[in-house]
Amino acid sequence: MIITDCQQYILDCLREIPYIRDRHLLWLLRLKYGLSIKQGERSLRQLAYLDKIDRHVDSGGFSSLPGQRRDPALLAAADVMAEVCGENLPEFLRGERPCTLSFYLRDTRGYLDFKVVPVPLGEEQHVVEQLYRRYQGFKCTWLFLPESREQIESLRTENPACFVFKNESGGYDFLRRQ
Repeated sequence: MIITDCQQYILDCLREIPYIRDRHLLWLLRLKYGLSIKQGERSLRQLAYLDKIDRHVDSGGFSSLPGQRRDPALLAAADVMAEVCGENLPEFLRGERPCTLSFYLRDTRGYLDFKVVPVPLGEEQHVVEQLYRRYQGFKCTWLFLPESREQIESLRTENPACFVFKNESGGYDFLRRQ
């Protein structure tokens, strides 16, 4: 069977986020191709039938490349990307440590660059040092995912930063340092 452009895009997305919520894939398909939920789900089912992807419907609606395991940090990064982008189609790729995901939005001046960075408790200084070593002179916005609000003061960078916390309703709260 021939794979459509839409299905190839799904596979490309899964190469960057190998285990992803179906709602994120359906959101990306709607933005890129104008597909309805029903059309997007059909493409996912066809890829599963061809053994190109695994569907995890019983565990809350996820798709993955065959054999991939759930990565909570990458799932949270995809959640944040969807919240930030809204109705704008991002370009994205798996990040390099300490970032889990990098995504870009087209702007009138070029691209806006975002890096999602989980911050384990007690690792704040190590994360900041890694960022400076890897991204020195690089202009982007850091989207830090700390485990606690107390970590904010330890996460000082030259680049703009936003602190993202999961809220009780399952969404995210964004705090920008003043």
